Amino acid sequence: LHCDVIVLVGFAYLTFGDVVQPNFSFPLDKPVLIECYSAITIFVVAFIIAANVQPIRIPRVLLRLADTDYSAREILVMATFFFVAGMFNYAYFSNFSPTTMIAGLQAARFGAPWSRGALGGWNAFPDFLTNCGWLLPSFAVTLRFRTGRWLDSRAILASVYSGIFVLFAAQEGGRRKIAVMIGAALLTWLLMKRGRLNIPRMVVGAIVVIALLAGMEVMMNVRTFGLGSGQVNATEIDRIHVDQNLVTLGQLVAAVPEQQPYVTWRFLLYAATLPVPRVLWSGKPEGPGFSLSEYLLGDAPGVTYTVTSVGEWYMAFGLFGVVITGL
Repeated sequence: LHCDVIVLVGFAYLTFGDVVQPNFSFPLDKPVLIECYSAITIFVVAFIIAANVQPIRIPRVLLRLADTDYSAREILVMATFFFVAGMFNYAYFSNFSPTTMIAGLQAARFGAPWSRGALGGWNAFPDFLTNCGWLLPSFAVTLRFRTGRWLDSRAILASVYSGIFVLFAAQEGGRRKIAVMIGAALLTWLLMKRGRLNIPRMVVGAIVVIALLAGMEVMMNVRTFGLGSGQVNATEIDRIHVDQNLVTLGQLVAAVPEQQPYVTWRFLLYAATLPVPRVLWSGKPEGPGFSLSEYLLGDAPGVTYTVTSVGEWYMAFGLFGVVITGL
């Protein structure tokens, strides 16, 4: 398993996952489609070149941490800490009431007590802690291999941590978060089985991927109104929604630079200031200089379009920016 191959497979899925489905239609002109494929090709070529260059040396302290042989008890302690940190935001804004938290799971995407606006204040700090929960499924898989069986009490407890956190993360409606968590756990399992992969284990991996895609489709069906609304059929699946990244990339290419100029340095400033809390710098940039959703829909609160890193760097510097992001 090579990381560069995994990245390219993921990129291909995000870019072309919608295209290969029967009911897909590209609502833009042929020159725009050619420009999109040119940008994608340039990115892939630049990425392959970079992947075959001697990498930057990893700091020794990180290598030592990665090479440490943790015991099952130590892994469980870390999983418990990350579970408490990851769940703190949901509990805090529910006044630490289990009843309120359970009710929030059935609410619409932006209707739960822990939902906040795009521009957060002090409430952005506990929201940031939810990132700790992303590691929980990988901890569960690691504990299974450390203990040797799924029915070990420590592996079961870590799996319960994972299941609870994934439910709350799914209520927020973000597919990428769920895909990253479960995908990282699957990759951890594959790496643990490296050298011992066979057809049955590959079938298990494929089943996990299919179940993940189906689960995200169910999440898509319920996130607008919520499970408690009674207005949705959670199991009605007519296609696999990826994100229409090729369409949004085409819409961006059609707009920039013909209708909107390249944002150039404003994108770099926005990216550089992202780690700075807005409560400490209220005047920091609110965006990279161009919003595709605002360009297409006007004022549409809560609506964002994913254009991938290729689109972001194209928006900033054109095809030259695509080369940069590939490298």
